[in-house]
Amino acid sequence: MSSEAKAKFEWNNEVNFINIISALFNNWPEMDLVVDRTSGDSRITVYTDIKKFIQDVFDCLLIYGTGRNDRVSAYIKKCMLDDFHMVIEDFAAKEMSTRICSLYDKWINQDGLVENKKQVITEIKNLSKPYPIVEYEDLPRCKITFETDEIMC
Repeated sequence: MSSEAKAKFEWNNEVNFINIISALFNNWPEMDLVVDRTSGDSRITVYTDIKKFIQDVFDCLLIYGTGRNDRVSAYIKKCMLDDFHMVIEDFAAKEMSTRICSLYDKWINQDGLVENKKQVITEIKNLSKPYPIVEYEDLPRCKITFETDEIMC
């Protein structure tokens, strides 16, 4: 993320949780290795791949829930190998998935929702690199219409 983009990015309660996941991966040593070993010309492609990877991790979280962080962990490990040709240790994927699930539990907890979101944002702001590695704009909110079984965005 460029310095100009960092200046524009603002953490608040309305930020999409996927940006929090992106900030966590921005501080993950394994992701640093992916970016560092990529030459300048290939960086655009790598950032596109990282964006897809983070979106897929978020989708995995939504599908399996926070009680199955082993599934999220396995997915992180598999994608790092398949997409970025990087073998990572089980504990690194497990640590990341546990942190993502823990923050997501807090983020969506209806008891003290605003206060919980502020706590999560404070925790992210205290990271050494508090900005998302790739930024996500608000995603459209989708709902299922039962009459037609179509997804409406």
